[in-house]
Amino acid sequence: PVKTSNSAGTVTFATAGSDSRTTQLFVNLADNDELDWFSGDGEENSQHVVFGRLLDGAEAVERIHGAPRRDEAPATPVKILAVAVAWPSPEAVKRVLAPEPGPRVA
Repeated sequence: PVKTSNSAGTVTFATAGSDSRTTQLFVNLADNDELDWFSGDGEENSQHVVFGRLLDGAEAVERIHGAPRRDEAPATPVKILAVAVAWPSPEAVKRVLAPEPGPRVA
């Protein structure tokens, strides 16, 4: 089985299309294979690029997810007061960037 890049706890973003200047940042709460960049061909190819992983604070993400909603947004605005960025070691980067077996659509 091919490992998903949009796995639970990854930080990713989506666009509203190639001509759009809007993006939505989100944390995957579950494995989302259908969002992987290599999951489709041509126009169906996903634009959900993974650029990070949640290392801490999963409880806060779950609280935001569970907040009362109005349509798709929290009924009361949610403010993120702090974010920390942790840079991986060169060895960790090599492990993450190692090619996975199987075909890929680029």
